[in-house]
Amino acid sequence: MRYSSVNTFGVLNGGMGADWQVQTVQGIRYKTLYAGIGAGIDNYFRKTIPVFLDLRKNIFEREKTPFLYLDLGGSYPYKKNESGSSWTGSYTSTFKKGYYYDAGIGYNIPFSGRFAAVISVGYSQKSLEEEQVFTNYPYDPRIYAPWMHTNDHYAYTLRRFSLRTGISF
Repeated sequence: MRYSSVNTFGVLNGGMGADWQVQTVQGIRYKTLYAGIGAGIDNYFRKTIPVFLDLRKNIFEREKTPFLYLDLGGSYPYKKNESGSSWTGSYTSTFKKGYYYDAGIGYNIPFSGRFAAVISVGYSQKSLEEEQVFTNYPYDPRIYAPWMHTNDHYAYTLRRFSLRTGISF
């Protein structure tokens, strides 16, 4: 058993276009198995911080080998609150955590001692919830009515492909 670190950056691509991600995973490697705790920044749709358990299995017991991976955890909003306005009104949004998972296949390519280049491709999904309060601006400032405030709940599920590269040691 030995300590190991996997540090990657990559691209997420789905129905809302492409954006970047960065992750670090710290864990323990034993023969062909690896388990670690990871965190990162995911900028797809809304910037979130995934915190997860990372499990990997090398296909072969050698240095150059393909591997399978599975990440399971939570997706925490980078900004919990956001507000803004337009000519029709103003809004305040509160974001809540959701789930996160990523599964795929990759390849380790050793290049110096314990250091290896890592490349992986996978399918990733995260969820995020938003509570939004919108206040309409009345045409006449003397008018106020309860219908001028709306409370909306949004539940987002974001599915996308993940392509990452990085270094492990």
